Amino acid sequence: MFQELTPDEISGIIQLIFQKATDRRSPLRRLHLDLVTHRSILRELGYETVSALYEHASREGWNEVRAFLRSDRGSKAEAEEIPEGYSVKLAALTVGEKKQLSKGNQRRMLELLLFESHPLVIRDLLRNPRISERDVVRIAARHQAPAPVLEEILSSDRWMAQYSVKKALVFNPNTPLPAALGLAQHLRDNDLRILLSGGTPRPELIAYARKRTRATD
Repeated sequence: MFQELTPDEISGIIQLIFQKATDRRSPLRRLHLDLVTHRSILRELGYETVSALYEHASREGWNEVRAFLRSDRGSKAEAEEIPEGYSVKLAALTVGEKKQLSKGNQRRMLELLLFESHPLVIRDLLRNPRISERDVVRIAARHQAPAPVLEEILSSDRWMAQYSVKKALVFNPNTPLPAALGLAQHLRDNDLRILLSGGTPRPELIAYARKRTRATD
């Protein structure tokens, strides 16, 4: 549908989706969640169109749309250190060997793979029916997890349906900023207040949480 519209029309629709997503009863909340977690639409539209969308959103003062459209300019995730308990044997395995283990049923091995930094291993791990919501929250909350690992969670319909996973991603400073801002719209008021009280170092999230909490006070 977007391919047939002008950049001004497209950015207006995105702005409408973002506005309606603040209403927890709105059917557009699911569409908003898909939009901020499955960002392939930007690749489909192409660089020139996305640039035009950004310019129009800037003229209109639609800051959340601008954040969604721009690439994350935050600092790159630091190289992940092998945590205590992550066996030398497992760390020495090839990616292919780890992918095979991530599909297995050995609980101890699956717990160790939660600390993996290769996104393809995490992708298979997230698809394993033996992985629990608590496991995924542990991955999503790890500040040493590289952004590509967190993006695998963002691409998972199964796990993005869970509030605890959304919350962990918002609070993780390595989550791409556009996704974190989008997910923040799904946070409950008490969690927004936690963001304000030191739950994030990102000024964009702090500004959004301050705006939302003022509106509900």
